[in-house]
Amino acid sequence: MEGVIAVFIPIVFLLATAGTIAFYIYSRSKERALMIEKGIPLPEPKDEESKPRRTWLKLGILAIFVALGGVISNLIPNFLINDIYLIVLFGGIGLVVGHLWEKKELAKELENEMKNEMRSRTGNEGEAL
Repeated sequence: MEGVIAVFIPIVFLLATAGTIAFYIYSRSKERALMIEKGIPLPEPKDEESKPRRTWLKLGILAIFVALGGVISNLIPNFLINDIYLIVLFGGIGLVVGHLWEKKELAKELENEMKNEMRSRTGNEGEAL
């Protein structure tokens, strides 16, 4: 009996996940159709090019630090902390490093945008005179 339940758990999980995704897509399309019928303007899609996504870079940093934690936990014999805790610790450090790096990059991009905006404003004012 327990074996049958163990088989059905992942099947039910996958069906519930698929049902949730299908319901989300259906309700979103229904909402958009109603907005079009009533003449309400659809919201503009977000500009994906304005903010570069660095998801893969963050995952890479995480993977590097998790692997580093695994290597270090294997190099130190009879370590007081369990191996998995060291791996999780280094994974957390990797996430923090990724966040700090992204924050620094976004600050640079914002600074560059502000400089470009100031240059364009000063250039346009000079032409108007």
